[in-house]
Amino acid sequence: MPAFEQFLPSFERGLVQLQRRIEVTDTPRPAVRYQPNAAEAGADEVQIGVGRFVVARVDEIGGAGICLNNKSAGVALGMEAALVSVTDLVFGVPDPMFAAWRTIVADDHTPEEFFERFTLVVEDASPDSCFGLFCLLLRLADIPADAIPPGWIDYVRQWEMGVTLFGKSPYEAYGCLHTALVHRTVEHDIARSWLDGSSLRGPANRRTTDGVSGNHRSAPARNGARLSRLRGAGL
Repeated sequence: MPAFEQFLPSFERGLVQLQRRIEVTDTPRPAVRYQPNAAEAGADEVQIGVGRFVVARVDEIGGAGICLNNKSAGVALGMEAALVSVTDLVFGVPDPMFAAWRTIVADDHTPEEFFERFTLVVEDASPDSCFGLFCLLLRLADIPADAIPPGWIDYVRQWEMGVTLFGKSPYEAYGCLHTALVHRTVEHDIARSWLDGSSLRGPANRRTTDGVSGNHRSAPARNGARLSRLRGAGL
């Protein structure tokens, strides 16, 4: 079983593939597509926070792509409670559905192969959406939830519920930093927002256990440059 620390470099290499695809703009297979009203996931698509499950019965799961829509998962998958977050869905999904996801992903389960193949169909680039996809890739790598730094799943769940958690500075509160660096580009460049939001995951997971106390100054240079522009604008 791969260790969590061994997974992180693979995830970062996957982001290189994501960036490469984002920079190819004239393609019928974009890296990220904004589609809040998405229906069923098509082939080579991963819906995050959007879409519809294709489930006729508990033992009959269809669909060509992967749906990570926590808002409709409870009813569609017969789960006992509504799911607050995409992250909760990734770790709480019934075994038959996760087995179907594995079949769809097949040999493209490493972050490098995954980002090379799949289009992300999204409605935002929130901390939960980015973290939920990160956790899906962890599960596909057979890394258990308890390998994630303690407190991160709860932090993202609370953020999704509207609880704002502050550190001593913007560098020390992942949710606040994510919002400052990522959400300001969602409306006009959702793909870049996803690249930036996902890029924050690696440094955050390396340096903090609760989402608040860690220092995120090691975020990729593109995020550092963006923060400098924010400061220059007086934000």
